[in-house]
Amino acid sequence: MIQNTLAVFRADNQHKLADWFEENVEECLTIIDCPPEVQRRLRTSYIMESINRQLKRRTNVISIFPSETSLLRIVTAKAMDLSDEWEGISSKAYISPDKLQQAAEVLQAASSQPQNPAA
Repeated sequence: MIQNTLAVFRADNQHKLADWFEENVEECLTIIDCPPEVQRRLRTSYIMESINRQLKRRTNVISIFPSETSLLRIVTAKAMDLSDEWEGISSKAYISPDKLQQAAEVLQAASSQPQNPAA
């Protein structure tokens, strides 16, 4: 399945995305180890739609960036602000800090288990 996804990305000339996905596939699939109530929140597209709208609003103001680095710098700063909002620092918490802690504990336990290279 992963190879099919990579083939589709490469066929669409999305080589950077394919390379990134290949290097980070384990991180992309960590949602599987999260508790069901956290999975439900993370698998919906609402968070991404909201983030994409806000990033688009921020980058449209500038319209032309001198380099990819400058674009990444402004998007990263905005993403950090959004992260603070969504993680419960403000009243807009999408996933409660308790649920985040529970998910972190599950992921920590999963990462401390020995990996089976034959699987």
